[in-house]
Amino acid sequence: MAAGDNTRRIPMEGLVTRLALGIDMLRRHDDPEGSSAACEFVIRAILEEGEGKGGSSGGGIDGSGRMEHIATMVSSMSTSSLDAYKTRTLSKALLCVGEAALASWSSPLLSSLYHRGPHYRSTRDAALVRARESLEAATAVDPTDPAVRCGLGLTYLILGTMKYDDKDNYDNDNDSSLRYIFRSIQHLRTAVGLADAASSQHEGRADDDGYDEAIDAVRYAASHNLGLAYIALDGKSPSLDGGKQTTHFADWARSSPWVMKKTLAFASNVGAMMLQMGMFEDAASTLGSTASEFCGNDSLPSGRQEEACSIVRINLAVARAALNGEMEGPNYARANDPTVESNQFDGDVLSSRSEDVLTPSNDDDVSQAAHETPDVPSFIDEGEPESNLVLSNESTSSGLEIVNIKEAIDVKPEMRNALVALEKAATEGTQRTRLLLALARARSSTGDFLGAVDASLKAISASTSDEEMESSTSYLESLIETMAKQNSEEIGLVHEESTPKASGETPTNRDYSLLEMKLELERLKYKVLDQEMRLRYQNHSPNPVDDVTHVIGYQKQEYTLKDAPRRALSEIKQNRVTGQILTKLVDHVQDEIHEIQEISNVAADDIQEVSSIVADDGGPVVPESSTSSSDIESSSIANVTLTEYQNSDAADPEFDAQADDLTSKTDAEVDFDSNTEVDAQSLTKTHAEVIAKSIAEPDVEFNTESIVDLPVLFSPELKPPAAIPPTAKSYMKMADAYLDKGQFVLASKQFLKVMRKAPDHLPAYLGYATALERTGKGRQIHTAALAYGNATKLAIIQGTKVDSMAKAGTGGIAENILRRAVALTKAGDPSGRLETLLQLATYAHTNALAADIYHEIGLEMSKQGIDRGRVVQAFTIANEFVAIRNDAEAPFHIRSIIGLCKSMFLEGYVKGVIDLFNKVKNLHMEDDLHTELLVLVGRAHAKLGDMETAISEFTRALAFPLSSSTPLAHHELASALKKSNGDNHEINLHYEYALEKGMDVSPEAIESLGERNIHVMRALNRQYYKNVNGGESTGRSSGGIMSGTGVGSQSSSVFAPKAKQNEDSIAQSDTLSILEQGAASYDGHSPMGGEVEGIQSSLSNLKAAKQQGSESRLQKLQR
Repeated sequence: MAAGDNTRRIPMEGLVTRLALGIDMLRRHDDPEGSSAACEFVIRAILEEGEGKGGSSGGGIDGSGRMEHIATMVSSMSTSSLDAYKTRTLSKALLCVGEAALASWSSPLLSSLYHRGPHYRSTRDAALVRARESLEAATAVDPTDPAVRCGLGLTYLILGTMKYDDKDNYDNDNDSSLRYIFRSIQHLRTAVGLADAASSQHEGRADDDGYDEAIDAVRYAASHNLGLAYIALDGKSPSLDGGKQTTHFADWARSSPWVMKKTLAFASNVGAMMLQMGMFEDAASTLGSTASEFCGNDSLPSGRQEEACSIVRINLAVARAALNGEMEGPNYARANDPTVESNQFDGDVLSSRSEDVLTPSNDDDVSQAAHETPDVPSFIDEGEPESNLVLSNESTSSGLEIVNIKEAIDVKPEMRNALVALEKAATEGTQRTRLLLALARARSSTGDFLGAVDASLKAISASTSDEEMESSTSYLESLIETMAKQNSEEIGLVHEESTPKASGETPTNRDYSLLEMKLELERLKYKVLDQEMRLRYQNHSPNPVDDVTHVIGYQKQEYTLKDAPRRALSEIKQNRVTGQILTKLVDHVQDEIHEIQEISNVAADDIQEVSSIVADDGGPVVPESSTSSSDIESSSIANVTLTEYQNSDAADPEFDAQADDLTSKTDAEVDFDSNTEVDAQSLTKTHAEVIAKSIAEPDVEFNTESIVDLPVLFSPELKPPAAIPPTAKSYMKMADAYLDKGQFVLASKQFLKVMRKAPDHLPAYLGYATALERTGKGRQIHTAALAYGNATKLAIIQGTKVDSMAKAGTGGIAENILRRAVALTKAGDPSGRLETLLQLATYAHTNALAADIYHEIGLEMSKQGIDRGRVVQAFTIANEFVAIRNDAEAPFHIRSIIGLCKSMFLEGYVKGVIDLFNKVKNLHMEDDLHTELLVLVGRAHAKLGDMETAISEFTRALAFPLSSSTPLAHHELASALKKSNGDNHEINLHYEYALEKGMDVSPEAIESLGERNIHVMRALNRQYYKNVNGGESTGRSSGGIMSGTGVGSQSSSVFAPKAKQNEDSIAQSDTLSILEQGAASYDGHSPMGGEVEGIQSSLSNLKAAKQQGSESRLQKLQR
C-alpha cells in the first residue's frame, strides 16, 4: 500500500500519538533513526492533507521511506491552510527530525570515523545539513517556539566552528564561519527572549509546573550555547579588528543569571574563554576547580555529561601544558582555539560528542542538542538579553529577527536605551506601523541595516491602510537601495573600528564575501515583493493597481503634477508641439531612467514617469499622475490615450466641435506651472457624452415608430503597426514571464512600459488588460474592461476593413476583444457599469456589436431605476442599429424588443406590449426568448382583463423547453385560472410547479397552497438562504481574452500554452535573470514562443521556440 494511502487513513489523534512515540524514541531510547522515521511520517501526512491530494507534497521518499528535502516540502505548501493545532504538531515534528539528525551527527561512531575518508565525512555532514533544513523549516512554520530557535542556533554554531580537511569542497573562510556564528547568536538570543516571555505568561499557574520546567531547560540550554557562540566570536575577532581581542563572552557572562553560573556548562565555558585569551594560569585554576566540583566520582549527575567533563579535562591539560612551556607552534595555535574539535588534537582520541547536558525531569517537547566544541555542552535556549546586544521585544510576536553585531558593538548606551524604548512602544503601542517605521529609521541611522529591514517588514505586516502599506513599502525599497550601495563594507559583519586592510593583503575572501552579500540583497528584494503581495491578499488591502481610473478618457480625473512632468506639460502648452516633438520629450524623460535598473530591480520600479502617447494629428495629451511612488503601479490604460487615427471625413461634426471647445478651454484656463490639479479629460469622454446626450431626452409616449439619431460607429483610418524597439521586446519577455509565474501586478507594470515604448503594440494592450483581469480584484474589473476597450481601438486600426452592416461575429479580433470587455463589465461593481458600458459603446465598429452594447446599457439603466423613458430610448437605439441593416431574417433586435416590452409593462403601457409582440411573433427566435415574450404578452392581456387570451399565451409558453421564464409562466397561468374560476387542483399544481422550479413565494401561492405546504416551505427556506448569502460574490468567467478561463484556474501565460508538469516545474525554479535570453528572440509580434497545438512554452525554451518558427495564437487571430 502506498504511503500516501496510509497517511490519509490515520486521524489527527493517531498522528499526535506517533509523534509522541518518535520523541520518546529519541529521548528515552537514544534511537535517532527510528525517531526520525516516525516524525517524518507525521510531517508527510500533515503536508499531504494541507495540499488536498494524496500524492507527495513536494519532497521525495527515498528507498528507505525517508523524506528528502524537508524544507522544500514545507516551503512548497502554505501553512496558512492548516489550523493552529496542526501547525503546532507540524512544528514539533520538524523539531523532532532536526533533533534526531543532530543526535546522529554527534553519535560516537560517526565522530570516530569522521577523519577516515570522504565517505564517512559526507555521511556525518549530511546529518548536519538535514538538521539545519528541518529546523529552518520548523522556524518558518512556528517562529515563536524557543526550542526550535535554540536548536537552529546550535546548528549554526556547529557549522561556524567546524573544521574540514577537504578545503576544496567546503567553505572554510573566516567570513563564512562568522556568518554562521552571527546567525547562531541571532537565534539563540531570540530563543532566550521567547523563553522569558513564555515563562512570564505562565508564571503562577498551578497546572503548568511541567511547562515551566521545560521552558527553564530551554532557557539554560540556549544561554550556555550562546556563551559558546560568544567564545567562538571572540576567537574570530583578531581577524576582524587587526589582532585586537574582543570580550563578548566576558561581557555577556557578567550579565548572566547567578543560577546559571553555578552549572557545569557555564564554568567550563569560562575556563575555555580564559584559555583562548591566553590567561593560562587563571584557566588552569578555573578548569581545575570545575573538574573537582562537577566531574568527581561522586558528583557526576548523569552519564550524558561525561563528554562535557572530558572537554574540561582536555582544556585543563592544554592550560597546564601551556604553563609548562610544552605547547609551541602549531600545537599551541590549535590548543589556543577552544572551538576546535577534541578529536583534532594530536594524540587525543577522546570523543567530542557533548550532547544534551540538561534534560527535563518529565517528558516534554523540549529539545537539547549538543555542540561539537571541546569547551562546553550545548542546549536549546537562551538567557536574558545582555546589555551589549539589543534584543528586540518584537521577538515574542514575530519570527523575523535580524541581529546585527555591528550595532551591538558600536551603539552608544544612550542610543541603545532609546532603541529599546522605541521597540517596546512599537510592540505595545496602537500606531504600530508608524512606530515600526521610526524604529527602522533609527536602526538605519546607527548602521544596523538588517535590523532596519526587519522593522520595515514588520511595518508592512502591521499596515492597516493603503497609505501605511505604501509608505512602508517605499521606505523598505529605499533602504534596500542604500544597502546595495554599501560596497565598501560587509554589512553586519565588519566593525566600524576595524583597521583598514593592508594594501598587500589578498582581497579574495573579502571580495567574495561582498559579492555574496550583494546576491543575498537581490534575493531579499524578491522575497520582500513576494511577502508584500501575500500580505495584500491576506489583508484584503487594495492592490497597487486598484486605484487606477475607472473610466478611460470618460470619467473625470484629477492629477497633481510634480516638477518634471509639470515642466514637460508646460512646454507642450506653450509651444503646441506636434506629435513628433512630444514623442522626443517623452523619450527624453524616459531615457533618464536607467533601463538596466528597471529590468533587474523590480522592487525599485516605482519611478515617476511622464508618459503620454500622442495622436498623429496632434490630439490632446492625458498626463499621468505623479503624486506618489505607487502611481506607476496604479496607472491604468486610462492614463494612456490611444492615438486617434480617425478619418476627418468620417468624424462626427458635433464630436469635433466639442473637442475643440474642450481643447481651447484647457489651454486658456489651466496653469501647468502652478500646484493646481489638472482636469484631464480626453476626447473619448466627450464622445461618450454625445452618446449619453442622445438618450438623455426620452420619448415619454413610447413611440417606437419615431426616428432615432444613432451614434456614429468607430471608423478610423487603418494603419499597420510600427516596428517594436528592442527595449520593448525585453519588457514583453519579462511581462510574459511574470504572467507565466502568476505575478500579475508585476506583469502589468512591464506591459505598461511596452505601451510607452511601443504605443501601437497590440499584444502589450491585451496583456495589460489580461493581467488586470487575472488579479481577481473586484475594483479592477472595470479598469480591465476599459483596457480591453483601448485594445479594441488598436485592433480596429491595425486590422482589415470590416463591413459595418455585417452580421454578428464577423467583426474580427476587435469584436472578440470588445465582447470580452462587455462581459467583464457585467461582472463588475454595479456603481461603475453604466459609465463603463457608455465608454465601450464608443468603440463599436459594427451595427450588430453596437446593438448588443446598447441593449446592455438599457438593461443596466433598468436595474439602476433610471427614468423608464431613457431605458426605452436605449433599447430603441439597439433595435434601430439592427433595423437599418435591412436583414429580412433578423429585422429586429429581439432582446431589445423584450426590454422595451418590460419597460412598457412596468409603466402601464400594456397596449404597446401587445403591438410589439404582434410585429415579431412570426419571427424565428430562440426558445428562451420566445418563452419570455409569451409570458410578457400574456401578462399584458391579463392586465387588460382578457383572461382567455392570457391563459392561451401562458400555455404556449409552457410548451417550450424549460427556461428562466418557465416558473413565472406557471405562476401567471395559475393566477389567471384562479381569476377565471378554474379547477383548484390545476391551480395548486401550477403554483407548486412554479415554486419547485425556483420562483420565490408569492402571497397568491400562500393563499392557495397554505403555509404548511411542502413546496411553500422549501421555497421559503431557499429564499432565506439566498438572501443570507446574497452578499457573497459569485464566480465569473475570466482569465484573459486569450484564454477565456477563470481567474483562479489559470496562472500560466496568457499568450503561451500551458506547459507540461515536469517542464512547468523547471520553469518555476528558474530565476528571472534568464529573461534576458528571450529578449533577442522576440520578433515584435509574438509575446511568447510556442505553437498553440503541441509545442510547450517556458523560460527555458524561449529561444528554441523562436528557432522552430513557432507562431503565437495572437498572430493567428489577427489574420
